[in-house]
Amino acid sequence: MPLSFPSNFFRTDILLDAAEIEPGQTVVDLYPGHHGPCTFEVARRVGASGRVIAVDARRSAMDSLLGRKTLGPYGHVEVMHGHPEYLNGIELPDDFADGIVLVHALSLVRERLALVREAVRLLKSGGFIAIADWHPFGGAYGASVSRVSSLEAKSICIMSGAHPGKMIPVGDAHWAFVAIK
Repeated sequence: MPLSFPSNFFRTDILLDAAEIEPGQTVVDLYPGHHGPCTFEVARRVGASGRVIAVDARRSAMDSLLGRKTLGPYGHVEVMHGHPEYLNGIELPDDFADGIVLVHALSLVRERLALVREAVRLLKSGGFIAIADWHPFGGAYGASVSRVSSLEAKSICIMSGAHPGKMIPVGDAHWAFVAIK
């Protein structure tokens, strides 16, 4: 039986609406995973005049994303190997992107501060970081041992030079907010 999720599990559309992604923008999705839950929706929003760069350290995730890319009009999606949890771990210049997507990324890495600092390095002034992750209370989905609270994530943003906004209701199992550089 396939795994199914309730409709209020995680609403990527609400997070991306709050980020106000526009056609022509360049957005980097850090640790998009095997399915890229935001990568291809961001690609639709930025359109063919924009760019989406999905960066993951896991080769298997990159292979999956490359396969998904062939299923639609995603010529403006690039898949890149990198180490987002290290400063300068991504071979992109400073002040490169209009936006960064971090969905479930903070709970993947030990060096959360370094991950957000790398995201801020990539951002142009005024750029956004759309951040969402699992609620720390546990539950049926995702590993609960490495979860991060929204308060910790907001503190990490502040220490990295990004200003977190209000909480965004994206579903029962997740917290989210958008931070601005």
